[in-house]
Amino acid sequence: MNGARLAHLFFLLAVGPAACKHDGGERATSPPPETCAVTLPPGEFAAAPFATSPTPRSRVVALAELRLGNVQKELEKKIPTRLADEKNQDVGLAGHVNYTVDRGPFAARVEGERLLVETPLRGRAEICASGRCYADCAPEARATATIPLRLTPEYRFAPSKVNVTITRGCELRALGGMVRVDVTGMIEPQLRRRMGPIEREIDARMPDLRPQRMWEELVRPRPLPLGGCFLLRPLAIAQGPVSGTAEQLRVRFGVEAQPELRAGSCDANASAPPMPRLEHDPAMPSESDVHLALVSPVTAATAALTATPTFDLRGSRARIATADPRGARFALGLRGEVCGPMGLDAGLRWSDDGGSLRFSAAKLVDPGGAVRAGALDWDAVARAVERDAAIQPLATPEQLRAALPALAARIDDPDVAVQVTVESARAESASLRSDGVVSVVALRGGLLVKEK
Repeated sequence: MNGARLAHLFFLLAVGPAACKHDGGERATSPPPETCAVTLPPGEFAAAPFATSPTPRSRVVALAELRLGNVQKELEKKIPTRLADEKNQDVGLAGHVNYTVDRGPFAARVEGERLLVETPLRGRAEICASGRCYADCAPEARATATIPLRLTPEYRFAPSKVNVTITRGCELRALGGMVRVDVTGMIEPQLRRRMGPIEREIDARMPDLRPQRMWEELVRPRPLPLGGCFLLRPLAIAQGPVSGTAEQLRVRFGVEAQPELRAGSCDANASAPPMPRLEHDPAMPSESDVHLALVSPVTAATAALTATPTFDLRGSRARIATADPRGARFALGLRGEVCGPMGLDAGLRWSDDGGSLRFSAAKLVDPGGAVRAGALDWDAVARAVERDAAIQPLATPEQLRAALPALAARIDDPDVAVQVTVESARAESASLRSDGVVSVVALRGGLLVKEK
């Protein structure tokens, strides 16, 4: 499949953001008066390392259906009907032999991992002497071209090979049977020599995948119409099983990748990795197994923290006024009846309904010792963050599930039709990385490309 079409299938990810929902729970709703009745001691927050959470590798499988009739039609145009036409070939006392060989229509079929193109060959031979022809026969043969459908590691089709099989021989008798002329032995080497042009024509008809161009299309960052950037991040390409019928060829290709949809613009100067050699995977499944990473800026997390409603610390109310990232840690600035710095370590998770991201395993970092010394309910800060702070992802699983098939249906291509099916879409994981908030959606489905 063309790399541009493959990347284009993910443009739908620029969908409208999902609405955030807050879980129920006891909380203060009015902002606290900023009396700073309790002032926390100053403290420095060391940066916390990011957890190692690489995005799982995905495999995007495209099933390509190609019509074999196109190969047959092209060969019919290029290969002449008459393949041999010999006259006056001397056979000694018997005189001379004239013969012709004509090909029939081409027929293509798939056998295992080979494409076979066949044509019947029909000949006519006669032996002549003294101005008259006194014996004839009709030899028959079959020419079979074999094209390996397993591509080379350089993404090319191996050269075709045409073999000629005599199915009915031809022997002429002269001088009352005293002389026998083996016309088959005369015709067969001539036919074999003339198979070279057929081999070259077949090789010219096989599609040129333009591997370098295909790879450039796959690795190119793609701006999305409504903002954002899609990166397929391909790592390897494999060819899967080949099958087909007399009318159709079916080939699977799989791209191993780490796809991402990022907020913001694309990096026009992004470096492209070298093109890998083509691998082969006879057991490649028909379905794609995609782990799509949605990457939002870290400001999405800080905005969620500062939007957290007022919380009660057992008699003193406060809110999160500022949240500055320190690696995977946030330096919070509290305001209200309690003022001052407090650190927060927390993980991320998808909400139960898959509509937002939430903080999990929240834990306060208190370099000044206020938590240990005070009588306030400091755990209320962590509870409020886990309960109320909601981060909006770039897209939800349900949005992706509905939009992918709709986008494929809108692809207008004169040569192929693209069909996408999504069997499942689920929230998989979420984490904080150095480049932002990452939420991963697991998608499973199929990608079909049919030649028109």
